[in-house]
Amino acid sequence: MTVDLHPPEMTKSGRSGRQEIFLELLDGVYVDLHAYVRSLILNRSDSDDVLQDVCVVLWTKFDEFEFGTSFRKWALAVAYQRARAYWRDCKRYRGFALTEQVLAKFSQAFDASIEIQEIRERLLTDCIEKLPARDRAVVQNVYFEGVTPADAAASRGVSASAIYNQLSRVRQKIGACVDRSLS
Repeated sequence: MTVDLHPPEMTKSGRSGRQEIFLELLDGVYVDLHAYVRSLILNRSDSDDVLQDVCVVLWTKFDEFEFGTSFRKWALAVAYQRARAYWRDCKRYRGFALTEQVLAKFSQAFDASIEIQEIRERLLTDCIEKLPARDRAVVQNVYFEGVTPADAAASRGVSASAIYNQLSRVRQKIGACVDRSLS
């Protein structure tokens, strides 16, 4: 399914709807994209250059992106191709490069680490949902809403140290729950 984003409508930010959609999708995958490129390109400066190139390619080819599919997978595929081009250039101009097989292994290792991270995040969410309402509420306030422990304490009529102690106990409960679920 392809979505026609033309003619672009301007938003309050002065960007077209197409730009807003692209930036929102890119923002959602940028951390993973950065880590992925960094795992494939060993030199930090070069990896930054390749990442910048990947972002330019993603934008210029955004019309080719199939809405309804995974933007993350598409972005990582583009990054992989740009990494391959980087290593081809290294071979040509510097005389050394990672082989295609090594690059593929790095990519597979990254994919596996992301999969493990996603499993842990799902387990973490499940374990938080299993907490008693009181503990879940303080976790929601402090970790998801950004309320300071002091403010959370004031709103509950308890001391800040009581909130810190509660959070410490909750983190231990959540850690144990995640560990049990993994084993």
